[in-house]
Amino acid sequence: MSYQSSLPGESASQSPVSAVPSIYDTYICRIPTDDVPMLIRNSPDKYTALLRTLQRSADYFAEIDNSRVVERLQLEMAKVHMEHDKWERATRLLIPLWQSMSWRREGWWHLLEEVNLALSECTKQVKDLETLVAVEWELSNSSLTLKQNRRVDFRNVIAGVPSETRSTVTLRAENHLCPISATFAFGSKQGNVGEPLPSQLTLHLQAHEWLAPVQISHIKVLFEGSLGNVFISDDPQKQASANTQGGRINLHELSLDKVLTSTSPRSSRRGSDLAAQMTGSTNLLMAPGFTKCLSFEHIPRDAGEVEVASISVCMNESNFDLEILITDDEQICSENVWVRTTSGVSQKLAPNMRSHVVSILPKPPKLKIQLPELASTYFTDEAISLVVQVCNEEEDDVDVELDVRTSGPSGTAAKMQWAHWEFSNIEGSESDDPLKEKQIIIPSRQLGTLSRSMKTQQNLLIEPSSEQSEYQLVFMARYRLTSDPETPILKSQSISLLVSQPFEASCSFAPLLSLGLWPSYFDANEVDNSAETSETGERTATGLTQRWTVSSLLTSLADVALALDSVEAQVLGVHDKATYRISAVAHDASASSMISPNDIQERKFIVEVQKLDLEDRRTTYLDLGLRVIWRRQDSNSAWTTTDLLLSEQTIPFGEPRVLAAARNSEALPGAIHLDYIIENPSMYTLTFNLSMETSEEFAFSGSKNVTVQLVPLSRHTVRYNLMPLVQGRWINPQFRVFDTHFRKTLKVNATDGLRTEEKGVGIWGCCHSTARHEDEGSPYAAANIHGDASSRAITSTAPQLPDPSTPRTSSQHQTVSERSRNRRHLPLGEQFNLPVHPHVWTAKRQWTRQELDREKQEFFETRVTGHAEIWATLRTVIEMLGDGDIASAQSILDAAAITVPTGDLKNGAYDEAGNLYQMPEHVISDPTNIVLDQEVQKGETSNDVTDDEEELERKREEKGKGVLKTGDIINVKARLSDRGGPDIHIALGKDQAVRTLIRRIEEEANVGKVKIAYMGKIFKEGETLQAQGWAEGHVVNALVFGI
Repeated sequence: MSYQSSLPGESASQSPVSAVPSIYDTYICRIPTDDVPMLIRNSPDKYTALLRTLQRSADYFAEIDNSRVVERLQLEMAKVHMEHDKWERATRLLIPLWQSMSWRREGWWHLLEEVNLALSECTKQVKDLETLVAVEWELSNSSLTLKQNRRVDFRNVIAGVPSETRSTVTLRAENHLCPISATFAFGSKQGNVGEPLPSQLTLHLQAHEWLAPVQISHIKVLFEGSLGNVFISDDPQKQASANTQGGRINLHELSLDKVLTSTSPRSSRRGSDLAAQMTGSTNLLMAPGFTKCLSFEHIPRDAGEVEVASISVCMNESNFDLEILITDDEQICSENVWVRTTSGVSQKLAPNMRSHVVSILPKPPKLKIQLPELASTYFTDEAISLVVQVCNEEEDDVDVELDVRTSGPSGTAAKMQWAHWEFSNIEGSESDDPLKEKQIIIPSRQLGTLSRSMKTQQNLLIEPSSEQSEYQLVFMARYRLTSDPETPILKSQSISLLVSQPFEASCSFAPLLSLGLWPSYFDANEVDNSAETSETGERTATGLTQRWTVSSLLTSLADVALALDSVEAQVLGVHDKATYRISAVAHDASASSMISPNDIQERKFIVEVQKLDLEDRRTTYLDLGLRVIWRRQDSNSAWTTTDLLLSEQTIPFGEPRVLAAARNSEALPGAIHLDYIIENPSMYTLTFNLSMETSEEFAFSGSKNVTVQLVPLSRHTVRYNLMPLVQGRWINPQFRVFDTHFRKTLKVNATDGLRTEEKGVGIWGCCHSTARHEDEGSPYAAANIHGDASSRAITSTAPQLPDPSTPRTSSQHQTVSERSRNRRHLPLGEQFNLPVHPHVWTAKRQWTRQELDREKQEFFETRVTGHAEIWATLRTVIEMLGDGDIASAQSILDAAAITVPTGDLKNGAYDEAGNLYQMPEHVISDPTNIVLDQEVQKGETSNDVTDDEEELERKREEKGKGVLKTGDIINVKARLSDRGGPDIHIALGKDQAVRTLIRRIEEEANVGKVKIAYMGKIFKEGETLQAQGWAEGHVVNALVFGI
């Protein structure tokens, strides 16, 4: 910045700017050269005017917090002082600027160099030798670019300057741009007391190449913690142990000796120095651009965390002493370490991000703490029992005391106890901060004296928790060697205990037909809402009743199989004055005594809700829950009860609704009776417009359009008789109910056997040429439809079906056949299907004809997934493929809308809804290596012998000769599939086969054919229970297939 302006008294020729006309536009602001005379008129001289102007500018920019401009103005003011030989004033301005300027922190090296050069000139003039050395030392850094004529060695700047005392300069590396840097790294994250701990101190000189080598006199490394300080002195006689190929990196391996010294006057940042000091020596001569790596080992004597507090690099020159003090963690920490290799020296990453910090552990104890039966996951509401095993691997006997503590989120820490002790009442300290942890500590367990290689076990019980959490358990064994009882040794073992939910549940709500009678609107006695109380004082419900099906899906979140004792639905709360009854659906085929990991099981329940008052039409809300009683599959522990919350269900009592129900016709095979029940629970007389749309999927008889009026508190049934024109697929009648009073279309709700569609309901249809009965797997049972006398307020319109004996015309038959063919030929883009072909395979075992037939029968009789109609169709197709009638088999598949994407049933088949049906090979076809007829006859003879043996055993029991010894009798608990209870108890010999158990169940329960199932597996009748994996005390399932 130049201030050579035209001043009064000076010639115009001295100002080239003023000599050029029209450079500045002066109609708004003054010409810059005209400002200086004005300033001088208010100041004694030009020097003072410039300083005042710069100071005013600095004050202004300081107010708006623009520190960079302020620093630049301070430098300009110092230059003004220097131009007028005001060296002390310039020094007073430059020293604070040099110490705290932002240019050094932000890397503006040319500005830093400008300040250093100005301060160097000022300190020479005022003979501030210490500051001069510090400035010249910073100028030696190669980051600053100096001119050729400014190459001055920092050691020679005060040569010849008289001084009464020897100067000592101490610089902090974080406040200056030092040419030399020092980093430190420990060789591992952790160390142990009494074991060598490798360490490395790395020095690097980043100075100008023209600078002579720097001689370091000594280095001091101070530690915070239990490690002795390190003092390394210069020894010119010692050379590097290894070098890089270029020779710029030297590796020195030092050996340290312990020396007792007095405490250092300079303490570490966060702790005092220790009296013990480790000393060593090596060659500390540093050339510009070179790196020295000093490797040595410590031997810690005390446990604790150790951190490098500071590193001091000292140089003793002829006329001054320079000490570089490094205390910043970022400057001390080293990201890499140098190691010796066959080729010299190579670099690798430090073992720890904070390489200047190490944790010193106590001497490793040899006592072992193990938990051999620790599970990967535990579950809520489950009592946890941990087996803690302590093994003495010391060379001497030990006296052991075992402690345990647990920590978890505040308010969730679990209570513990040792076996045969009461639960501890020590709650631990709990903070109000929910992020802090709560600790629970129980009294110590005295284990006594353990000899060498001796083991002992203790059981730790943890109280069940109702919430998910993760606990940290710490087991601490305090022991002393009998040979050294004064020295305590601590062994700790930490584990993480995860407690998670075993299940999650969801549910869906579907309406059911109410079998009870509705009160008549015209009977004043029934409509009377007078309060009635029972003998117990509770009010008797007289309001409307609704029945609903609750379909709950129980999903296993466990990673192991769990045994189920019972799954029950519960009503946790009923709002708005109503009573309820809940029960499980009988013959629930999905119920199982075991649930696998990630398995989903469906359980159905019926809820019946009744209002207390007949005039109460408010909506009722049900809070539902699911209670599951379970335990681990491979455990004989006590049963655990888990309560799960289901979603809140809404039951509207004041709105009209439409229910759809269906059942198969007994008069005409293949026909379906479809009933639509319209309910009017309101106090209004409502008019409904009903309409049924025609469809190519079925023919129907009944009113296509009709208007119905319902008085208050009444129901009305409209019946349609359907004749499906397609086989094995869902049909969708489009029935519309329009409420003329409320001006809206009512939704048709599907009941049992039907499914809800986007428009109306879905009904499973079959071809009218095929006779179907409810007992053959029809989804419409007679129990699903109410009788004609279900309510006095219901009127039925049921047109008569045509006589089934009336022959159909050929045109009718042709129309149906054409529609069936059109349904079979689907476009390729809609459904991928290949022609079916027989499956050819070779068995790895020998199959007989009798075994194959028995396996096929058992397979199809035990299917619980999919639709029974599809399984029956696939069974027929398999039989036709076995007879070689491939064309008929393909026709049946097309008529039932079953697709086989690969043409091979081994890879599975799909129904119209996309459900997969898979079958094993021995069910689909016979193997190519089936046993010959002679061997089959031998097998039949063997079965006859088996039947004779069973008959002989039955006769021996009748005569009382089949008495077993008490020790050979086992009690088997069987649960029948056709009833809710009670279970049957059978006394059976250990050596008796399953067929004996089946016969006794059939005789005692008076049922038909029975199969024994356990853990999802059908037991073979010729083997014993225990030979097939049954555990004594477990319940077996008795599957009833006939009466």
